[in-house]
Amino acid sequence: MKRLKPILLVVPTTMELSVLAPRPHDLLDTLVIGVGPVEAVIGLTMNLQARESLPELLILAGICGVYRGEGHIEVGDVVMARSETFGDMGRCSMNAIHDMVIDGTPLSSTLRAYPTESLPLIGPELYKFPPKEADMTTVMCTSASLERAEIIRGRTGAQCENMEGASFFMAANAFGLPFLEIRAVSNVVGETREDWKIEPALRALKTYLEVLVG
Repeated sequence: MKRLKPILLVVPTTMELSVLAPRPHDLLDTLVIGVGPVEAVIGLTMNLQARESLPELLILAGICGVYRGEGHIEVGDVVMARSETFGDMGRCSMNAIHDMVIDGTPLSSTLRAYPTESLPLIGPELYKFPPKEADMTTVMCTSASLERAEIIRGRTGAQCENMEGASFFMAANAFGLPFLEIRAVSNVVGETREDWKIEPALRALKTYLEVLVG
């Protein structure tokens, strides 16, 4: 029987996995959960439900974009999610996204990160080498223009944009597991794909993860 390891490192794509976890590790199991909030929550939930025992810690790792004007976060930085929202859940028009309220409750609410001081296994290293923190937002469609980026940023107040984080938070909370989302900034949100710095961002994230979990 395969021995389950205490940390489950989840990533959206095989490309990210090939860079971030290229070798066997004593503490880490790995899982590719897919791109986007739906694929991510299904992939993670099915894996956790099929396990005989749950991991002690979930880590979501990958890339993200930073919104223009966030002076303390730059392309190449490693950032830890302080909170997550669903950035484009609601009623969408050409130049706005409005919240939907059902029975007095907004569909999109802020999800808070697990307290870092309570994270098992990596707490001491995270305390010694803290990354920058960011409020993040999860979108179904990554912002392909600066105008779209400003709509999402203005609605959520987030500093960074990704496509899996909020659903990862929800799944981790549903299973009662400690969790951490950590990403490297590959681009300014809204810039063309040709300007993204994916490989340098992933190398920076790999270096940080090696410090964090050895």
